[in-house]
Amino acid sequence: MRQVQDGDNSWVTVVIPAYNAATIIGKAIQSAVNQTYELVEVIVVDDASTDGTIEVVTNFAGNNPHVRVLRRTQNSGGVGAPRNWGIAQAAGRWVMFLDADDELPPRACERLVASALETGSDITAGKAVRVNRDTGESEAWAPEVYAMARTVPGLEEFPLFLSDPIAAAKLYSVAFLRSGGVWFPEGVFYEDTYFSTVAGSLANGITVITEPVYRWMWESEGASITGRTGELRSIRDRVAVHRATDQFLLERGLWALKVRKDSKFLAHDLRLYMRALAEGDAAFQQGFAETVSAYLFSISDEAFELCGPVDRVRAYFLMYQEIEAALTTLDYAQRKSVYSSYLVEDDGRVYWSGDHLHLPDAHRMLDVTELGLAAAPVTQVPLFAQLNGWRVEDTRLAYDGELVNRFGRIEAEDSVRLSLAVRNRHTKHDVVVPVPDVSVDERFVTFEGSADLGELLGDDFSDSTVWNVSLIVEWNRSRSRSALNVRDIELDGLVFTVDGEEFEGYRTVSGNLAFRSAVANRRTFESEQNDPDAPWMWWREHIHPPIPQLTHRFELAVVVPCYNVAKYLDDCLGSIAAQRGFAATQVILVDDGATDETPRMLDHFARFYANVTVVHQQNGGLGNARNNGLAQVTAPYVTFLDSDDILGPDALALMLQAARRDNTELVVGDLVNFPDRPYGPWKQYFGDGDRVIDDFAQTPDLIFSGSACNKLFSTQLLRRLGLRFGEGVHFEDSWVTLPAMLRAQGISLVDAPVYYYRGRPDGSSIMDSLWSKPANYRDHLRLNHFLLNFTAAERDDIRHMFHRYVARTYKGFLCNARNVMGRSQLAEMFADIHRHYAQIPDDVLLEFATNPAQQLDHYAAKSGNFELFCDPKPALEAAPLRLEIDDEGFYRTFSGGVLETATARVADPNIVVESVRARDGMLVVEGCMAFPGMDISGPLHNRLEFVHQTKDHKIVAPLQQVYRRDLWNARNNKDLYAGFYAEIPAARLAEGGLRVGDFRLRVHRVDGSRERNVVMKARLPLHRLKGHGRLGKYRYMLTIGAQDALHLRMVGRGLGARVKHTLWRTAREIRIIKMRNPGWRMRFAYWLMFPLLNSREIWLIGERSDTAQDNSYHFFKWMRTHRKRRKIYYVIDGNSADYAKVAKYGRVIKLGSFKHRMYLLHATKLIGSYDSESYLVPEGYRKVLFLHRFGELLKYQRVFLQHGIIYNDVTTGVDQRITSYDMIVTTGRQEREFLGHEAGYGNRAVLAGLPRFDALQRERLARPRILLMPTWRQWIVTASYKKSAGPAKTAFTQSEYFRFYRALLADPRLAAALERHGVDLEFFPHYEIRPHLRHFRTDSPAIHVADPTSRNVQQAMKECSLMVTDYSSVFFDVAYMGIPLVYVPFDEEDFYGRHYKRGYFNLADDGFGPVCRTVDDAVDEIIRAIGRGFTVESPYRERVADFFGHRDGDNCLRVYEEIDALGDLPAAELAPSEAPLPLEPQQARVVREVPGQSPAPERWTGAA
Repeated sequence: MRQVQDGDNSWVTVVIPAYNAATIIGKAIQSAVNQTYELVEVIVVDDASTDGTIEVVTNFAGNNPHVRVLRRTQNSGGVGAPRNWGIAQAAGRWVMFLDADDELPPRACERLVASALETGSDITAGKAVRVNRDTGESEAWAPEVYAMARTVPGLEEFPLFLSDPIAAAKLYSVAFLRSGGVWFPEGVFYEDTYFSTVAGSLANGITVITEPVYRWMWESEGASITGRTGELRSIRDRVAVHRATDQFLLERGLWALKVRKDSKFLAHDLRLYMRALAEGDAAFQQGFAETVSAYLFSISDEAFELCGPVDRVRAYFLMYQEIEAALTTLDYAQRKSVYSSYLVEDDGRVYWSGDHLHLPDAHRMLDVTELGLAAAPVTQVPLFAQLNGWRVEDTRLAYDGELVNRFGRIEAEDSVRLSLAVRNRHTKHDVVVPVPDVSVDERFVTFEGSADLGELLGDDFSDSTVWNVSLIVEWNRSRSRSALNVRDIELDGLVFTVDGEEFEGYRTVSGNLAFRSAVANRRTFESEQNDPDAPWMWWREHIHPPIPQLTHRFELAVVVPCYNVAKYLDDCLGSIAAQRGFAATQVILVDDGATDETPRMLDHFARFYANVTVVHQQNGGLGNARNNGLAQVTAPYVTFLDSDDILGPDALALMLQAARRDNTELVVGDLVNFPDRPYGPWKQYFGDGDRVIDDFAQTPDLIFSGSACNKLFSTQLLRRLGLRFGEGVHFEDSWVTLPAMLRAQGISLVDAPVYYYRGRPDGSSIMDSLWSKPANYRDHLRLNHFLLNFTAAERDDIRHMFHRYVARTYKGFLCNARNVMGRSQLAEMFADIHRHYAQIPDDVLLEFATNPAQQLDHYAAKSGNFELFCDPKPALEAAPLRLEIDDEGFYRTFSGGVLETATARVADPNIVVESVRARDGMLVVEGCMAFPGMDISGPLHNRLEFVHQTKDHKIVAPLQQVYRRDLWNARNNKDLYAGFYAEIPAARLAEGGLRVGDFRLRVHRVDGSRERNVVMKARLPLHRLKGHGRLGKYRYMLTIGAQDALHLRMVGRGLGARVKHTLWRTAREIRIIKMRNPGWRMRFAYWLMFPLLNSREIWLIGERSDTAQDNSYHFFKWMRTHRKRRKIYYVIDGNSADYAKVAKYGRVIKLGSFKHRMYLLHATKLIGSYDSESYLVPEGYRKVLFLHRFGELLKYQRVFLQHGIIYNDVTTGVDQRITSYDMIVTTGRQEREFLGHEAGYGNRAVLAGLPRFDALQRERLARPRILLMPTWRQWIVTASYKKSAGPAKTAFTQSEYFRFYRALLADPRLAAALERHGVDLEFFPHYEIRPHLRHFRTDSPAIHVADPTSRNVQQAMKECSLMVTDYSSVFFDVAYMGIPLVYVPFDEEDFYGRHYKRGYFNLADDGFGPVCRTVDDAVDEIIRAIGRGFTVESPYRERVADFFGHRDGDNCLRVYEEIDALGDLPAAELAPSEAPLPLEPQQARVVREVPGQSPAPERWTGAA
């Protein structure tokens, strides 16, 4: 971040337009005022409000010189005019816009300004988070835009920015807006669309940061502009703004941006109105259709083509004002691909509606073939079910309706059974009754029937239970379920009673029928609080009659401070007047300057009761009001009641009785939140009856009951101690209650609810949180210092209680301080924070600081290390990697503090063993570790040892840390040296006896004075290596138990010991089989076949379970041709298309057969192009389950042939310690070095070449062909193998991928060159892109779009004369054949930020062809390649030669020789041939900066 220079204008102006926002704007202003960035001015533009908005705002402005108020005299009809005035009046260098009902996170301005200073961009945008006020749930807005940080020249270079048209969550240069004439349109809604488009188009730089900078608060029933889709003004304004935006873009010649904007209107904006359109009346529907239709006819075909099929259909129907047809897309969206439209199939194409094919261009616009509906069974895409009519008599429901007969597949003579199913959403239990009357025609399956509603609901339900109603369809040996749609039917009156309880039918959010309790539906948070039958409403029938004059001496007093609580005041006062003994109660009501009806209501209440006194005062806050009320008390006892809460029945009498009975000075009763929710650890003391506490220390958690409202105090006690409530501060109660409880002569506990505390429904706002206001941090710190000083001379147990109180209650403040306050604010407070924590013992702090981040904050506070507290990251990076050890475990220390503390704890690490293998009488153990909260970025200063611990002995060996790039990638650039390696001689292990033992990590303190052992656990790869093994002259048994517990048992060398061990193993196997443990049959068969198969050499090979086309196939074919005597067997699904292709070579085993199972368990080698155990295990087993059950029987070596050349950093998936491969085949010299050094293979990475490369022979065509073959992007296409991943983050047609390749294919220079030179271009996208092929169209006869499902990729590569690709690794195949290349990595920053990590191969420095990042450059290079006859130029020719280790056609031979060289040892005896190089603590890590990602790790210089 560039530092702010003296004299710079670095102020931010936050503009808040406001109209009738009195109840909400305070939170918005407070969030802007409370920014950690201190140079913020707030301009509130009041748009002629008619409520109390101006008073609320003026109150803030009067107290804060950085808050200004601008008042409009006439309402503008939108936020455009107020925002424009704010821009004009802004004194800041930058401006932000904040709506009156939204909030800024505390660090919003700080983050945005830091980026703006660094980049100088005119616009800096951060993430907005949408927060549901009702539930508190949140989701990111436009997440695809903010997936990674970036800076771009403008909107043209980043059109995806159009996906976030809101003006909020962005920092704008004021000078840019004014000089560019960038203003909001006035008097309309949706002004942001125009403003954001104009600003983005004119900006000199747009920067995107990924941090959240805006909280967009919304309510499901809110009245915000975005929620007013049911008003015609909404769509009319939206269209008007779009028309104005169109005019701007066209005048600027920004046609491509207009197309992108229009496609968003079609796909996003229109969809927002569908539910309102469905619920609107005829006038609304007609007005909507007329407005939208006229605009849609102005939108180009290009924009329609960028839409998905359903979005295109919706827009098309609206264009022709076909409302009902358009609403069928709503049915599709709400019911997860269920179709209510009249789908038709014609000539292999599927159309959305056969009723509308007469409309212009309907065959193109309604074509939805790509949705795959023609082949979709009803089990995957259920039929649409519609309820047409209903009637209820008593509990009998009569109904009729229809199912859409998709494509007319169900014929009249078919057997169709329908059942009405009602599912209890809580229990998931169905009640199913048959539908008696069913008839079928070409378009519909109609049904009619009746059912008893009591029977349908069942017996197991509560007030909150909901039942979903659906139809079960049984047809053509299939069964599907269709939700019963009620979008077009009125449900008012669908009410029935079962067992005295009323139920109703209602329409769900998705428009389907469901049942619920009628009472539960009417219950809201507020209605539940006001439920007349609720226990807190006990007082209604017990109000004391008027008291004209005093006739009793006061026995106790109630002090009630009141401020603007008219809504709840009757409940509060009623609960006082209904108390037993009310006439002897002194009631003091303090009006704290209320501005609502509160003063009048208090005076009115006092006129009825002579024992009530009303004190009117200027607003002084809760503490001041209580103190002034307390000064009026003459009664011997006093309690306090907040004016929105309720006293419990007989609360005053019960507490007074306890005080007198027990002769105590303080009484504590139970406090209940309503509606009920837990209220703290002190509640444990209630539930066992009344009791007396003679010593406060007897109930240590009672200290957390800090409220004064559930307590009765001796008035003399309070005055004797001189206690007063804190004034002008929060947490005012504890200034009185805690000292009073400590010094009281006895405390009585009344086990009855004496106080009902009213909860508030809106708890989602951060401004309602204690942690959001800096003043709260200071107030609570003052309180805690007071309590610590007050108890400084008390007994140890008392001081321990108060230490626990201050530690627990301030933890949230301490750990949130950095997020709420800037550095200067923190600096002002830190001395007091340190003084506070310096008094608290470590064990107390650690009781409440339970994770590493919290413990680090407490360490910084207690040690007095301000830099660590203010910004921990640099301190953590600079700290030595040293662990301290005490009786409790590990902890760290940091330089810079003034007080020693052990609060920076490091929990016991997670130590996992990944490999246990033997080598020359040496047991080699490999694995990894993770110390919570500690980045193992280098060698630890502590000495580490491996321990094999049995009951009687501990065998110790050195343990060395190992470089692990895979862990660094997987753990977010942490733990680069978190691997470990240990060697233990067999003789040393034998010294520990022959008992079973576990593995442990021993960590020594740096000075050698202490040590600590941590038990190791097993990781999945180890399951393949468990079981019986040989270790030199010894044998051992490695087992893995529950919770991955790892045990090793050494077996003696003598004959007796071996016989004993054999008998033990035999008994164990018999027990497993006899107990019928899972997998016992396969295990039993294994032992039956053991004598026949165990001594055989069996090589199993395969690819995916149904393919024979990659390296495995080519190697198998070579083996069956050139090494026929080798027992190699190909495993493949017998029903697959490739079975016959491989079967002709013989020795093919059908997947899942008995032979497959037995040969797999006895195999000596398992060879594959993919993860063999993921594809070649028997049906019904996943890899994890297979290895868990049978790992100890396995002995095969794993060989990975790969399916392509690795050049990106995929170590997280391919590292040897994770995959447990015994050999990996590489093709390039750099590839071998990378996998050997960076992925842990060492010499197990062999430079033999991919077997399929032997078949790579170039096939020249008479007409040269260019192959354009890009790879895919995981953020625009959800992988076909990740069905549950949900939709892609970025719409395909809105992606840079589509934008680039569509432009390249449509480039006129390219088309002309192809036709002029007689060259074809084949566009062959990745397999995952196939659903979007229709979007790529070209008018040139020389350009063809291939279908990846039918076109063979190997053949396409052989036939091409030039390959153009972005990052697809098949470019190695093409280069291998001597074919030239052109690279087009147009989105390199995105690709390596979101899809892959960079590896060893840089396209610009190491690639085999020129690198082009624009369409024009790519076309230039393609034309150059054509002109030179598709020859490979220098230096690319030399780079190819240097990269490939072999290009002689003998890859299969070399692979065979390398596999054969592994020998016949079981995998457990193939330990690494040498130990990794040691690490030296004094060496520093060397990193290489890579654009677009975190620094990539390189090896330690000393390990080179």
